[in-house]
Amino acid sequence: MAKESLKTGIVAGFLGSLCCTGPLLIVALGLGSIGFALGFAKYRPFFIILGITFVTFALYRQIKKKHGVCDARAIKSEIYTIIVAIITAAIIWALLIYVIVPLFARYVYG
Repeated sequence: MAKESLKTGIVAGFLGSLCCTGPLLIVALGLGSIGFALGFAKYRPFFIILGITFVTFALYRQIKKKHGVCDARAIKSEIYTIIVAIITAAIIWALLIYVIVPLFARYVYG
């Protein structure tokens, strides 16, 4: 179950950081201009909510698949999985936003 929670956290972290990684990839691949890429910044809250929604839905499906129901008892027994997914999502999001994007932005944006 830890493997699925890590996958969930990684995908959620990436989805939450699309406001910054998406424009960087678009400009790096020559598919858009810097002005277009900077327009993504206003959608940052949407992407963060998208990441939170994904991790919540994915954990719900995992717990329901394993226990047949997603109630307080099932959630309590899967607390480790929930914590790993949330921490992984937060770490991936923070690394992408505050480490990877600033590092590559210097090369892409000049």
